[in-house]
Amino acid sequence: MARAFMKRAVALGEATSVAGHGMAYGVVVVKGDKIIGEDANRIYVDHDPAAHGEIQATQDACRRPGTNHLAGTVIYTSGGAPCPMCATACYWATIPVDAVSRLKERESLRFF
Repeated sequence: MARAFMKRAVALGEATSVAGHGMAYGVVVVKGDKIIGEDANRIYVDHDPAAHGEIQATQDACRRPGTNHLAGTVIYTSGGAPCPMCATACYWATIPVDAVSRLKERESLRFF
């Protein structure tokens, strides 16, 4: 199942890049076996330096059920480890620190 989530994150990132919207960085937030939030880097589209993929996907995951607590979720990213801003957003959203990511070498690793 993790492979499907990672593929979705990669697809989101690649779509962002192909559309000319910036770096290929897609993110999905998963709870159990369901994607509850997803988005990609929107820095250049929204003219917002804080519109990183993790921030956008976390906001999406919080809006859907109407909560700011995402305990029991995992983040899959098409890039490396979350930056300090994104890691802090995950902390405040109570996302556990075992975020799954995909590096340039296309290997999945656990971070934090």
